[in-house]
Amino acid sequence: MIFFFLSNFCCLHVYSQTKSLLLQIGKGTHGTGDMKGFYFDAAYQQSIQKKTFYLIGVGATIHDRSETVFYNNNSGVLQSSTYRANASGFQLFAQYGIHLIQSKWLNVGVKAGPLLRFQSSTYYDELGKYYPILTNFPFVLYDVVHTSPLRTYTIGGVADLFVQHHLNKKIVIGANLGLQSDSNGDLITRLGVSIGRNF
Repeated sequence: MIFFFLSNFCCLHVYSQTKSLLLQIGKGTHGTGDMKGFYFDAAYQQSIQKKTFYLIGVGATIHDRSETVFYNNNSGVLQSSTYRANASGFQLFAQYGIHLIQSKWLNVGVKAGPLLRFQSSTYYDELGKYYPILTNFPFVLYDVVHTSPLRTYTIGGVADLFVQHHLNKKIVIGANLGLQSDSNGDLITRLGVSIGRNF
């Protein structure tokens, strides 16, 4: 009986020390979905018990959109005019995760936790467009109103649903679907792929 207890304890201890480095990259949307872009995460992950783990990491996001209009100039030639805006951020995050399905080759689970985020955004709050026919200028005029700050420091949270496949004892590949929000009201969706290395 003592041998059985010690064997289980040792196995649990060895499993709880499973560590890995994880890289994630993917696409997503920012705000109401009109800004599209990419995200990248790099994280350190360590098991707590057989089906639970924690991770800490850093990440970056970049999203943009454009407003394109066409008009006829004074010569009657059709031209285009584009106004562009983007939002980029850097963040630190930590997550607690649970494997809902766990086997030798496949893991399916959820993870969630807090984040600290810095963001710089040129996105407008209001945008007016005035065509040459109204202004007599040979080009489109934009009236851009910014009421939101250029730079923000916020706290928030991030949650992911993930699936992982073990190629071997060292290499893991996977996919994830996630969502994050912060105290500035920014909502970011995440759909990406991942690769990790156990050590």
